[in-house]
Amino acid sequence: MSSLRALSRASRSVLLTVLFPGFLGLSAVGCVPYSVHQQTKEELIKAKDANADLIKKYNSAVQQLMALKERGGEGVVPANYKELQDEVARLRAEAARNVRPGFSPKDIEGVGGGATDEGGGLALGEALLFAEGSAELKRQAYSTLDKIVGLLVGEHASEPFVIEGHTDNQPVVRTVKLYGDNVTLGYARAHAVYQYFRDKGIPESRMTIHTYAYNKPVSEPDKVNSSDGRAQNRRVVVRLGTTTI
Repeated sequence: MSSLRALSRASRSVLLTVLFPGFLGLSAVGCVPYSVHQQTKEELIKAKDANADLIKKYNSAVQQLMALKERGGEGVVPANYKELQDEVARLRAEAARNVRPGFSPKDIEGVGGGATDEGGGLALGEALLFAEGSAELKRQAYSTLDKIVGLLVGEHASEPFVIEGHTDNQPVVRTVKLYGDNVTLGYARAHAVYQYFRDKGIPESRMTIHTYAYNKPVSEPDKVNSSDGRAQNRRVVVRLGTTTI
């Protein structure tokens, strides 16, 4: 009961932080260019409007959790208590995705080529883009990358975006003379995609490159060292906005 009451008391502030993570930090930022201020303001307004229904659903789920626990009594967990817990977690995760610009499911489905959603980012696996240990784009990746270019000059024209390079946790061996380590390999892979986009006419000013190396795996923790898990973690992610997550 006490944990649920604490959740209820904190739900409003937690939800504001989840839905608008920049909100609490705005007062500490200092002076910024007017264009940046205006863009931030517009994004917050857009996020607030888009998530109005989400906030209601979240609050409703939390209230149902409290009511169920109170009816069940101490130590008694009603049948659908776990289901509601999962719903609260799902809504919180959905809110976290909605606060930043992201590719829609329709965008990702249209790209195809094995593209997947990674927190609103568009993830492309190594099997499509590169040979293992290499940062040279495969020709078979061009058509998929061209579809992403179509999004970036169409529906998402003028939006800035980040290109993230990810590797597995194995030392670079076969191409060590070229890349040295996974940090450099991750950067080189992101840079290869950056060059492709630039050559297709996307301005350099819209693009940021970031390397995570092996520090942000997406495989299950117990599969990080398996061949399937390592393959899953070798990827490039294109993420709308100016920051990574």
